[in-house]
Amino acid sequence: MSTLANPVVLPATAPRTIVADPDETPETAGVEPGGILVWTNRSLKYPMFEIQFLGPSPASPGDILTGTGSVVVHVAAAGTFLYQIKHIPAQGPDKTIGTFSVRSCSGC
Repeated sequence: MSTLANPVVLPATAPRTIVADPDETPETAGVEPGGILVWTNRSLKYPMFEIQFLGPSPASPGDILTGTGSVVVHVAAAGTFLYQIKHIPAQGPDKTIGTFSVRSCSGC
């Protein structure tokens, strides 16, 4: 006998995860206004990273854009936002990658 499971429906503002690894970061990401973006870091070579918005930022006041395991942004505005990721090693020079984008809109 088989059982049918109801599909899980996530709210539109559920957190969206973006990998912040130098070789795995997607070029674009979408999120609903009022949603949450979580950049996660899996790089052993660069244990710390910083999200650097180029121009306007979707971040809410109080969001901290530098971290080790993750950086969380509470998206306060609609629009398209460009950013780079600065990877910071324990020793040696920093590495800045990208220009990536976040698109915040209803239905993203």
